[in-house]
Amino acid sequence: MKGRVSAVFSFIFFLVMFSVQSMSLKAEESECYTGPKLNPYCELQAELNFLNTGYEMEEDDGRQVVCLEEGEFFRVKDVYFDRGLNEVAIKVKADEPAAVEVRKDSEDGTVLGTIMVNSTKGEYEVYSTDASEIMGKNVIYFVCTYGKCSIDYWKAGTDRTSADLNVINPYEIVEAESMENAGHYYEGDIEYAVLGGKRYLIAKNVDFSKGVTGFEVVTQTRFPGAEMYICLDDPDSAPIARILTRAYSFNSCIGVVSSNAHGVHDVYITSNYPIDFDSWKALPGHLLY
Repeated sequence: MKGRVSAVFSFIFFLVMFSVQSMSLKAEESECYTGPKLNPYCELQAELNFLNTGYEMEEDDGRQVVCLEEGEFFRVKDVYFDRGLNEVAIKVKADEPAAVEVRKDSEDGTVLGTIMVNSTKGEYEVYSTDASEIMGKNVIYFVCTYGKCSIDYWKAGTDRTSADLNVINPYEIVEAESMENAGHYYEGDIEYAVLGGKRYLIAKNVDFSKGVTGFEVVTQTRFPGAEMYICLDDPDSAPIARILTRAYSFNSCIGVVSSNAHGVHDVYITSNYPIDFDSWKALPGHLLY
């Protein structure tokens, strides 16, 4: 009897520990898709960041500033460049010439621009640089590569408006026949496009601001082995999602992505066999967790 009771308690303990571990893993996964969505087109205080290399913060004339020396940087996550980028400016004070590189993804990542700062003689002044184009949600690093300086705030510049971009919202239904290279076919009241024959349907400037964990598509096909392939930005890249479509009449099915995606991308969709393709939409980054 004692052995049975012990076994029961051991089993219950295992279930509890498994549940706790599962919840922890889900929480960690969810953190990848949560956090503030920062607007870079207004002044963002330099102290609003999510990683640093031991730089000092100090109060200077009533303002909190970040003091960087050569080799130090700060990182800002979840910066949402929905209108692109062509300039980055900082309000900065320096007692000697300094250089601050603006990088993407890591402190050693792609240089978007380099801000050259002269001695400001004890005052805070605005310095800026032309910047390479980026879109959507990004992680930005400000890396001091020469001298030292104190940064009050930074701001991105763009000459675009949201209307200029004609951005597609993938979390609402996107009709297949509205995509580039789509033909127009009809079955009753349903208008659809046809996939197959090495032809890609293309949707440009698709804004995955909420991330993506899967795609829901509405299709029909006569081929049991028919599979759709969804690629981002490059039609020859590895598909982010593969979706088996086995319905003989229009029905929805879901494919899970191999990796999450953020930002604005061009979407390419093709298939190995002919598929009648009605519509699609993306599932937000948190939905399947």
